[in-house]
Amino acid sequence: MHTIRFYLTDATYRIVDNKAVIHLYGRSKDGQVCVHDEHFEPYFYVQPRNEGLKDELLTIRVSDKDDEYSVTRVEDVVKKVNEHETSLLKVFVNLPSGVPVIKDEVRRLPGAKEC
Repeated sequence: MHTIRFYLTDATYRIVDNKAVIHLYGRSKDGQVCVHDEHFEPYFYVQPRNEGLKDELLTIRVSDKDDEYSVTRVEDVVKKVNEHETSLLKVFVNLPSGVPVIKDEVRRLPGAKEC
């Protein structure tokens, strides 16, 4: 792995082989820089009402226009919400543009308290 120091000026992503590749643009002491991160996975958090939600989330698939969105994995996490430790599910989605689409589907599930 190579380390570089630079000032971030812009960030975007492109879809390469059905996977998001993050592009970070900036300036270093040596000139302009573009860093590609192929390891980013888009995600959002869900507060579950019950234990069965995790398995239900893994079955979500939505077609929208020309894209197909899906939940790729789900992790149990504990985060502070309004200064209280809260058990949440971290929901990973295949494409960044699928986050709002999948989130809308999750909001309709009876087992989801809040996204």
